[in-house]
Amino acid sequence: TRADRMPDQVRPEVKKARSEEMIALGKTMSKSFEARFADRVVEVLTEERSADGRFAEGYTREYIRASVPGGKPDRIYTGVLTFEDGRAVLTSFHEKP
Repeated sequence: TRADRMPDQVRPEVKKARSEEMIALGKTMSKSFEARFADRVVEVLTEERSADGRFAEGYTREYIRASVPGGKPDRIYTGVLTFEDGRAVLTSFHEKP
C-alpha cells in the first residue's frame, strides 16, 4: 500500500505491542460476550467431531463455538450452555427432531 512508503513509520516493536494489546482485548471481549450466555438454554448446530472424538462441535445462533458430549455432527441440539476449562459445553441437552 502507499502507507508503507510514507515517512515517519511506526517502529516494529510499537506495532507488535499494539497488535498484542488488540488481540488480548479481542479475547477479553469474546469471553465477556460468551459469559452472557452461561447457564442459558441455547441451540447448537454441530458440524464435526472433536479431535479426540468425544464431542460434536459447532456453533450457537450467537456464533459461540460449543461442544456437545457424545453428540453427532450435522445435528441440532438444545441444552444449557456451560463453560468448562475455557470450553463452551452443552449440558442437559437433547437432539432437536
